[in-house]
Amino acid sequence: MSRGSASVQGFAEAVVGLAQTYPNLILLDADRAAHSFLVPFRELYPDRFINVGVAEATMVGMAAGLATTGFIPVAITLAAHASQRAFPFIAQTIAVPRLNAKIVGLEGSVLGNNAGAPRQAFFDLAVMRVLPHMTVVVPADAHEAYRATQALVAYDGPAYLRLSSWDVPAVTDRSDEFVIGRWKLLREGSDLLFVAAGALVYTALESARRLAEVGIETAVLNASTLKPLDEGSLAEWACRAGAAVTLEDHTTVGGLGGAVAEFLSRECPIPLLRLGAPEVPETAQEEILDPDRVAETSREFLERRRDKHPSGR
Repeated sequence: MSRGSASVQGFAEAVVGLAQTYPNLILLDADRAAHSFLVPFRELYPDRFINVGVAEATMVGMAAGLATTGFIPVAITLAAHASQRAFPFIAQTIAVPRLNAKIVGLEGSVLGNNAGAPRQAFFDLAVMRVLPHMTVVVPADAHEAYRATQALVAYDGPAYLRLSSWDVPAVTDRSDEFVIGRWKLLREGSDLLFVAAGALVYTALESARRLAEVGIETAVLNASTLKPLDEGSLAEWACRAGAAVTLEDHTTVGGLGGAVAEFLSRECPIPLLRLGAPEVPETAQEEILDPDRVAETSREFLERRRDKHPSGR
């Protein structure tokens, strides 16, 4: 995959290879194949590709039934539809009984999406992570999406994989190991911690470089698994830095920022700034990708903290 690929491309490439290893792997599609790079899988394995049509609830029910008979169903739809139209069915028929079915949310992003709030996935992570037994993964780039797909198909249990068609520069390598629940430190720093997910991981790295130019050394964690959190890495680097900023392509209510706040409040209470999309985005939110803006906002946040706590804590 070339620099600047979308995470959905990594997923699509991975499932073609996985079909050879897992003969019980079946893709269920809510009429998104032409828009999600799944045509190669459909052509190679037509008997293992089911286009349910625009019937997300029905698709989830079919996935649940297939999972009870030994198949590994992967149900694919827009992230907004998975978290709104199909959510009660995902909760009742897949998450609570802990069935081995995977939900893939496409266009899991407010970036590049001017279709309005009903088609923007700006709170899908918040609702998916509260479901019992549900693993939630947000790849940073196409390489990580490829490896995450492999890990989730091998994992026995319900999972939500959030994908985007937004092209972002690669921040990981195809050879990097992906372990569910383990975050990767992409940059060390002792003044501030960035915890980022999805497309915002690249923004976090660029912002950290800009902060380094003014003497602020910022650690960057790639929070690729939103549930379960990598509590060990988060506690270590948050307590070391003494202040943290979360960055996410999602509302700051209940998503990555909410999960990090919940954990830090009981394990390492430090100042925390949550950056992301507005609670109800009206248009695409490309400005949240601006490293200059993130760096300046983070610098001001750190200065306010130091003004209140001159000793550094």
